[in-house]
Amino acid sequence: MADINAAYDLLRAAAWTQRNDNRPERVRRPPMRGAWLAPAIRRALGNELLAALDPRENVWLVTPATTWASPQALLAVSDRRLLWLLDDAVTGRVQTLAFTAIEAAEHTLRRPRRRVATLRVRARDGRRLAFGELRPATAATLERRIAAAAARGQPGRGP
Repeated sequence: MADINAAYDLLRAAAWTQRNDNRPERVRRPPMRGAWLAPAIRRALGNELLAALDPRENVWLVTPATTWASPQALLAVSDRRLLWLLDDAVTGRVQTLAFTAIEAAEHTLRRPRRRVATLRVRARDGRRLAFGELRPATAATLERRIAAAAARGQPGRGP
């Protein structure tokens, strides 16, 4: 009986797919969010961060991090700004900070083994942000790129 039910479900699924694949040409799907990004970056960002991106904004890094507001955050770095998703927040889950609004950035290694780094960012409006649990090389690269972009007063560049 289980084999019969599985075969019946397979036939129904195939019929549904065939019925829905024969849509008229005038019905078009909206363009995929972040279609200009690599598929791996798109998957890593998820729907909320993809919705926060500007058209053609190039994201070159997505990494897990921690913040004072959330022990589980997702940090994304584009060619223009930092974006982060606070995983356990109810509202205001996506936050952003443009490179032009950053006054200073520095990273520190956590003792004793120095395998984990924290990136500290000071915004021009006085806000202070810290992104922890980063790999030391990632934090150092972020510090350099943010500092270069802030010094130029322009958006940062990709890799």
